[in-house]
Amino acid sequence: MVTGFVLLTSSTLFFAFAPDMGRGSRWNTYAALFVARSVEGVGCSCVTTAGMAMVADRYPDQQERGAVMGKVLGGLALGLLVGYPFGGAFSAVPGGIEKGWRYPFLIISCLGFIDLLLQLLVLGWSTSTNRRETEPSSMLKLIRDRYIVTALVALFVSQLAISSSEPILPAWMETHFTKPTPEAWQIGLVIMSSMLAYIIVTLIASRAKLNTRWIVTLFGISLLFLGTLTLPLTVLPDGGNLYFIILPLVILGVGIGMADSTLFPTMGMLVDIRHSSEYGAVYGLADIAISLSFVIGPIAGSLVNQFFGFGAAIWCVSALCGLVVPSIWCLRSLRVKEDSEGNGNVTESIELQSHEMAT
Repeated sequence: MVTGFVLLTSSTLFFAFAPDMGRGSRWNTYAALFVARSVEGVGCSCVTTAGMAMVADRYPDQQERGAVMGKVLGGLALGLLVGYPFGGAFSAVPGGIEKGWRYPFLIISCLGFIDLLLQLLVLGWSTSTNRRETEPSSMLKLIRDRYIVTALVALFVSQLAISSSEPILPAWMETHFTKPTPEAWQIGLVIMSSMLAYIIVTLIASRAKLNTRWIVTLFGISLLFLGTLTLPLTVLPDGGNLYFIILPLVILGVGIGMADSTLFPTMGMLVDIRHSSEYGAVYGLADIAISLSFVIGPIAGSLVNQFFGFGAAIWCVSALCGLVVPSIWCLRSLRVKEDSEGNGNVTESIELQSHEMAT
């Protein structure tokens, strides 16, 4: 966590001065920005993987773990929700974006430094671990587990709904909507509606009972299928109203929120049941799945959009969501078993159905 935030703070500060370092050559500027972005990616991976693993280890109770992870995901979405208007607001400073583009990076790097100090105060300067009897499961072993692979594929597809549309949606809205003709702030407002829906849903869906998490995931991926199916159909023959697109975008936000808020705790649960309770590897795989989605999605979405149009690009994602929906059914095998103790208290343990364990 600390290493990740050092890298994030450093890369954000580097962004503010990268063009000066590359002054005089376009390629030097590009190389400086490329290095800054790469360091930022490494820092994000450290923070997200370690953060989720820390939550899973800190909260062994499955129900409580899911609720806390929902708050963590809500915090992530809140950063995205605030980040767009925060960065865009500095285009209004005297001199416009040419003068004000450094300020967001400088402010965020200061906030990152403050956050780093708070982490050191809360987490301490040293760590202590309890030695476990079993060795941590490797990533190779985890990706041979069909339950974990199912969760990873569902996570990949859920992020693909956003990553593939992100680079092509604004241009499509500007071209096809005439009531009103969208301005930049209106496009941002419309797109932010999905993030707002995501925040609300993650806080609610993360409290789902253990036996119903797979149903919430199934319903979330189904909503993604519906949202991506209807998104290109919001354009009417006469151009259509820009705000018609809010409904399918909200459906996408709800679907992604339901999927994410149940898949992350489910992966921790699967590690507890079928592997050693070390969570770094499984959440590292989750981070890889999300990163692949944001690598493949924009490239594939842009290419399909260029040759076949916006509708074809989005409907490809819809088809993938439809293919993934039946696979979620295998997660129904996760069950909660209640055992009554002599003092009348009830404890919960998690198991797979006997015929699934045999496979």
